[in-house]
Amino acid sequence: MNIPRYVEADNDEIAQDVDAHLYGGIPKSNIDELLVLNKSVPEVINSSFEVLREGYLKLNKSMEQLTEEVINAPQVLAKNDELRKIAESFVAKYWHILRQVNLDSDLTSLMSEMLSEIKEEVSSIEFVDAYSAYQIVAEIWKDSLTKDSELIAASDFYTIGRKREPNMVTKGSGKNKRREQDGWIGMLVPNELIAKRLFASEQEEIEALKNKAQEIESELSELVEAAKVEDSEEYEALYESLKKNEDDEPQDAFEAKTIKAELKRAEKGTPEFEWLKRVEKLLADKSSTNKSIKEKEKQLKEAVESKIENLTNEEIDMLVFEKWFAGTVDALVGLVEKPLRAELSTIALLEKRYAQTFNEIDAQVSELEKSFEALASELVVIQ
Repeated sequence: MNIPRYVEADNDEIAQDVDAHLYGGIPKSNIDELLVLNKSVPEVINSSFEVLREGYLKLNKSMEQLTEEVINAPQVLAKNDELRKIAESFVAKYWHILRQVNLDSDLTSLMSEMLSEIKEEVSSIEFVDAYSAYQIVAEIWKDSLTKDSELIAASDFYTIGRKREPNMVTKGSGKNKRREQDGWIGMLVPNELIAKRLFASEQEEIEALKNKAQEIESELSELVEAAKVEDSEEYEALYESLKKNEDDEPQDAFEAKTIKAELKRAEKGTPEFEWLKRVEKLLADKSSTNKSIKEKEKQLKEAVESKIENLTNEEIDMLVFEKWFAGTVDALVGLVEKPLRAELSTIALLEKRYAQTFNEIDAQVSELEKSFEALASELVVIQ
């Protein structure tokens, strides 16, 4: 089949307006075509443009101000509230249902029911794309609910919430490639969520150590670069301590053994000694910090794996709700703004496209040509 013969491709490109390019201004016809903005916030649009000449308009405020006025218009905020109520009610309803599924539940029908309901509910709100709402819920089923609902149906919500299974990983390569267990993972509740919500202080401590390690690494990198600059103090003190490749070219790291050897040779109190001592301390700090990170991460991993089997019902509720529905309400409410922002982007494009007339561009080109000729005339040609 010759697909282009039967399927017409979408073309959203806005036609160029010659008069607008020649004399400036945004074609009024282009603004009139912005259906969502004109119907949703007509007073904002009407007050944001002034007539430049017949059939052409000029934006009388910044795009940032226009966007803020549109997004915070009473009509838009009212739609946000309406959709938020729909979304919250939808999530609450199916949160209850999904926790109660059992072997008698028709999970395929339940999924279809959820998808159909959200599409129907959202369809009542003008300019909100019901298929985008459908897709948001479909992604939840794809990412989590298909597997999780089957697990819950075969057991029950809180029992499966406290179950864990071996975390099997692939190690090695070629003939040594193998599957091995690397700890445990929750069958329903993700380890990452347990760590994030129930071991926040431990994670913050690890993050602080990682930041410290990054700062040390940055300082070492700066010293490496400085040590490659000839005739500098750093070069004199540190160049010989850089790791070298087979061709004796300096690499991007210091050799710890060489640093220690150079320190024994250097005279205390000299700049060379101080630079070497500084690098030695940084390397020691880097080593100890990385060791602490590994120890803390191991402790956190073990604590999380142990916690899985001891989660309370309240903790399971909190964690699984976040796994399934975190951001769902906000994502659905965001569908109100989506078409508005798309049309605001069109206005921004039109304003930029016709910001300068051809005469103004020609004048700029002429000025640049004159400047170039003036500079060229000052050039001295050496024979």
